[in-house]
Amino acid sequence: MVADAWNERIQQLDPNGAPRGSIPITGWESRSILDKPYLAADARGRIYVTAPERYEILVVDVDGQVRPLSLPGGRGRRPATPTGIDVGAGGELYVAESSGGVLRRYSVLDPP
Repeated sequence: MVADAWNERIQQLDPNGAPRGSIPITGWESRSILDKPYLAADARGRIYVTAPERYEILVVDVDGQVRPLSLPGGRGRRPATPTGIDVGAGGELYVAESSGGVLRRYSVLDPP
C-alpha cells in the first residue's frame, strides 16, 4: 500500500510492485510537501491513515469503506496534525503529532 496524496488515493500494489487497485481518499487535495499522510495496518487487515491537514485519522475497513476514526479521550477528540502512525501487536494505536511534537498511545481499539 502506498499513500498517493496527489491523486487522493491509497494505491494497492502486488508483490512485484504492479498496481492492483486503489482506494479513494477525499480531502487530500493539498499540494503541500509537508505533513503528508502515513499508513499502518492492523492484524485484521484494516488500514489506518493520517489526514494531517484535516486533523483526523481515517480507517479503511477490510471491505474498503473509509470512515473517520473516533479516538478515545473525549467527544470530538482530534489529533493535532497527525503525521506518523503505527499499530502495536496488541492493537494499540500510536500517533505522532507534528504540532507539539508528541507521540500518543491509544488503548486497544479492537483487539486482534
